[in-house]
Amino acid sequence: MQLTTDYASAIFEFPTLDKMHGESTYTTLKTLKKQLKANGMSVLSDLGGRQFGHRGLVLSPAEYALISNIPYDRPLHPGPLVIPAGTTHHETVRLRAE
Repeated sequence: MQLTTDYASAIFEFPTLDKMHGESTYTTLKTLKKQLKANGMSVLSDLGGRQFGHRGLVLSPAEYALISNIPYDRPLHPGPLVIPAGTTHHETVRLRAE
């Protein structure tokens, strides 16, 4: 049996975001963004000066510039992970970690 860690519950301040019912309003959107910013802050990152976690994933570059002099350079998505058949276990672990 494989155990999995629920990282959202372990790390995020808001593991479950407030649900919006019906049409969104300024207030509901502002609350949702506040929750997303708090969750982004809870994940450590070397990007954007290291002080604000991954808050730069939630904020626009202009918004992030208001809190940090160091830009948050979003990493590019590496694409799908392809592990060739016959790859050793150690190499598979290394590829997943990268």
